[in-house]
Amino acid sequence: MAEVWLGRALGFGGFEKLVVLKTILPNLVTNPQFVQMFINEARVAAMLNHPNCVQIFELGKEDDVLYIAMEYIEGFSLSRVLKRAKAKGEKVGLDVIARIAADALSGLEYAHRLTDREGKSVGLIHRDVSPDNLLLSFAGQTKLVDFGIAKASLNAAQQTRAGTVKGKFGYIAPEYLRGQAIDGRADLFALGVVLYRAVTGKRPFVGPSEAAVSLAVLRDEPVWPTEIDGALPQAMSAVVMMALEKQPDARFASAKAMRQAIEAAVRPADSEDVGALLNRLWPPGDPERVALETLAAGRAEEMSEPLLESVVSSGFELPEGVRATPHASVLEPEPPSDVSGATPPLPMPAVAPPSVLGPEPTTGATVVEKKVPVHPASVAEQSDELPRRRSPLVWVVLGLSVLAGGGLVWKLKAAASKQAGAGEAKAAKGRVRVEVDLPVTVVRGDVELGKAPGTFELEPGPVKLLLKGQGVEQTFELDVKPGQTANITELRKGTLAVKVEPWAYVKIDGRPAGQTPVRRELYEGPHTVELSNTELNITKRLDVTVKGGDTRQLSVKLE
Repeated sequence: MAEVWLGRALGFGGFEKLVVLKTILPNLVTNPQFVQMFINEARVAAMLNHPNCVQIFELGKEDDVLYIAMEYIEGFSLSRVLKRAKAKGEKVGLDVIARIAADALSGLEYAHRLTDREGKSVGLIHRDVSPDNLLLSFAGQTKLVDFGIAKASLNAAQQTRAGTVKGKFGYIAPEYLRGQAIDGRADLFALGVVLYRAVTGKRPFVGPSEAAVSLAVLRDEPVWPTEIDGALPQAMSAVVMMALEKQPDARFASAKAMRQAIEAAVRPADSEDVGALLNRLWPPGDPERVALETLAAGRAEEMSEPLLESVVSSGFELPEGVRATPHASVLEPEPPSDVSGATPPLPMPAVAPPSVLGPEPTTGATVVEKKVPVHPASVAEQSDELPRRRSPLVWVVLGLSVLAGGGLVWKLKAAASKQAGAGEAKAAKGRVRVEVDLPVTVVRGDVELGKAPGTFELEPGPVKLLLKGQGVEQTFELDVKPGQTANITELRKGTLAVKVEPWAYVKIDGRPAGQTPVRRELYEGPHTVELSNTELNITKRLDVTVKGGDTRQLSVKLE
């Protein structure tokens, strides 16, 4: 929802510097809410001063046009790099991927720990980490870009409306999709998705629609990267899977911790190696590189390639009722990045009018010699990301739930009416309703009654039922009474504490649990623990049983 220009700042003694200018579309400049969001983007990004974050030079206004002047990086996004490498048949080295990820995490760690002038935490969360927003330069720099939808505690007007989620489908953390509070670990989940794609060439969460992809994020467990590429180090695979944990507490505690884990798993390449990769993919004389250089030299009036698509994007949430009109240089592949959330809508605070800009400056720091609009290519050429747009995800999910519930009620009522005259012998039976938070099989003796959740008719009297599932094996004893329903609604849990000498990466039931020491709450039942030490080249698998209410201590010495 913004225009992107390449400008040249001129100064005394022939000084000049290339900058990227981002301006609001003409049809949106009179909307106070959108203007405020544009200003907030500049305010957030201007607080960042780190080599792995794009720099903001100025927020200005000229002839009633608001603009942000930002750093120009000559290069391409990670998304473009991966696609180019695939097209040319060149495999991006794991050490190069590790360098890119480590640099991105350095930028995220800085952003997450950012404080204001009084030393108070800003609480900055990027919320849109993706291959499109990691920019790589020909000099080997990795820059985190587009803080347009970042969340920070700057003022009430900037806060996201309740009931909305911002980001790209497939990269949004599960807790955010569930409408829960988020912190910097949501960005680590997104970077885990980026890493998964970079090392495997595949998406960890797939589906035929945005809603299906988001449901996959909530429910599905990705295949381990080492199962896709057996040459990948187990330690790197464990780092990726730990970042993709559904629960934030099971992920890395910080971007720094994740960076250190990557550096321990794979020795990152030098920044020069990243630059060398780009120079191999776009050698001197390559049409796209020539176009980029021509644009930077100011010799081109218009370009059709999306050369600046990674420097800025329109990661804004459009105000209600506002639609953008077509424009030649709109970044069309970047529509509003909202997904309906699980939280109920709350009243929005009043949005300050455009006067928050204050008086117009008397002198301009940026003099634009020539503005060159950058016209992006088609969506297919611009990005392989799923589109970011308003989607009634949770309403779809809730709608389906309501419809399913209505159908269930109708069927139960219909069944009840049919059975109304079945006789007292039928009514003499009791029922057991099993509705727990995991899919389990219900067994009585040697007979499998069915899958839960479900309701089972049983003869009155004492009943012993076994609930079995992955990592679950629990027995329940109940007294079934005629015409009544007994309920099983909760599975028992215990704790598994793992200590290993010297250390190990831990997987429990095939899921990463982090590096020892590890302490996890698990369902009562049998579990498989895998311990891996890449330095000793040792992997050990153990079967353990956890009892409800107890702590199972597991101490192992690897040698």
